[in-house]
Amino acid sequence: MQEFEQKILEQYNIEVSSTRKVRGAVYAKQIRDYPLKEITTSEKRIPALCELYTRLYEQGYHRIDYVVTNRNGEYISALDNGDRYILKKMFLPDVNATLRRRREIFEAAGNLAKLHIIYAL
Repeated sequence: MQEFEQKILEQYNIEVSSTRKVRGAVYAKQIRDYPLKEITTSEKRIPALCELYTRLYEQGYHRIDYVVTNRNGEYISALDNGDRYILKKMFLPDVNATLRRRREIFEAAGNLAKLHIIYAL
């Protein structure tokens, strides 16, 4: 585990057994993967994203990823150099592996349809 990964992950209430780099994120391994992503957009989007996840969950859409709060109850964690990160808890541990299975593709399509219904409310 690299030093910057360790400094960020120490700010959360999770115990990480290992990390790996994948497509612009660092995946922290516990029971499932937690993608750690550097924030490159406005910080103002993060609370809106979290509000969306909360609304979806309240509407019965429980099979979603969500942003994990750090030990201070904040969504964004920073390093001394100013780099900012968010940690998400993933619903599916490995999206690429699951998309190869037909049943899970249909399930994902059903979830997308449900998402559209919720947005229309």
